[in-house]
Amino acid sequence: MEKRKTTRYSLKCPTQCRWTSFNARSLTNNGLTRDISVGGVFVLDPSSPPVGTPIELNIAIPNLSGTAYGLHLVATGTVIRVEHHGDLTSKGFAAAVRFRPIPGEDAGIVRSLEVIQTH
Repeated sequence: MEKRKTTRYSLKCPTQCRWTSFNARSLTNNGLTRDISVGGVFVLDPSSPPVGTPIELNIAIPNLSGTAYGLHLVATGTVIRVEHHGDLTSKGFAAAVRFRPIPGEDAGIVRSLEVIQTH
């Protein structure tokens, strides 16, 4: 039975994840999103933060031509699941996140995605 309340979209985008380790070290990893929704994201990254860790994500979404980045999303949240099984293309973590408000015309893009999701 599906428990998710929002639609997930398969989207592979470069992602930077920041968190503080148990010994107060600031850590940063680079990964790739596997899928994303309004309230969550799965990041492919073989060295994931532990479950329960507060994180900050910076996600670079390419523009439609694919030649440059069109939108940068910033989110804060918590790691809720880590998958260590499989090969490097499936290891990563799921996080419940809240995206920060996006200024200017980029906000319209995000609102359009939210409208598509509700229909």
